[in-house]
Amino acid sequence: MLNAVKIDVSMVDDFFKMQAKPIRFRYDIDDKGNYKAFNAETGELLQVGMLAGKLTPEQIRWGIYQNLRDGLPTFTLEGEALAKYIALMERPEMAVSAILTPEKDAPEGRLITSFSVTWMQIVQTVTTDWSKIEEISPTKWEEIIAEAYKREGFDEVTLTPHSGDYGRDVIAIKRGIGTIKIIGSVKKYKTGLLVKHDDVRALLGVLSGEQDASKGILSTTSGFAPTIPTDPFIKPFLPTRLELMDGPTLKAWLTDLAKKTAS
Repeated sequence: MLNAVKIDVSMVDDFFKMQAKPIRFRYDIDDKGNYKAFNAETGELLQVGMLAGKLTPEQIRWGIYQNLRDGLPTFTLEGEALAKYIALMERPEMAVSAILTPEKDAPEGRLITSFSVTWMQIVQTVTTDWSKIEEISPTKWEEIIAEAYKREGFDEVTLTPHSGDYGRDVIAIKRGIGTIKIIGSVKKYKTGLLVKHDDVRALLGVLSGEQDASKGILSTTSGFAPTIPTDPFIKPFLPTRLELMDGPTLKAWLTDLAKKTAS
């Protein structure tokens, strides 16, 4: 059994910097699930462990990632260090940075391949106190919405690059009878800052140019300019070709998803 290590304030800072840094590793694994995980850059042996059951390569990689993340020495925190640790852990932005679901590259961006444990924690936090969203960066919020589409049952969800995305933040495809392709635009705005007509028209422009897209969904943490639903250039597309999801609707969707995927 490992002896507890006493951690001071500076070590708390180092700990969170380490957690926020993506882990890149390679691994050797046998048919019984025994593995060795190495730092892909230095070759350093990081961990020896075992994964039970027949798993896909992505599941194996995520399982090792979780083990590496959680397999830290036992440590104790006191006084100022304890207070700082708790404060950092309670920040949604820190939690999102610390635990991200591994993804793989796709032609149009990063393909979301599995669920993140932290997604549930973040969603529960922000749906309880919507103002907490302001502590999350727009980039991280796009990741949360991308995983929401995955949890909604879409077979293929892609998070697009932050440059050259042509107004598409998320691409979600559901295959089978009635296959659909959703183009998602994600707007993380402060309360009171409304999405304007031009933002909605921009998404309609993307839809007209992307002929295999079924529908566009523009979600915002705030609201929309009041005359948008009656705009003669926008109204004909609502709600079958274009869907507008304001803050309360978005909150209700995330709350429902959290309940469904937790059961």
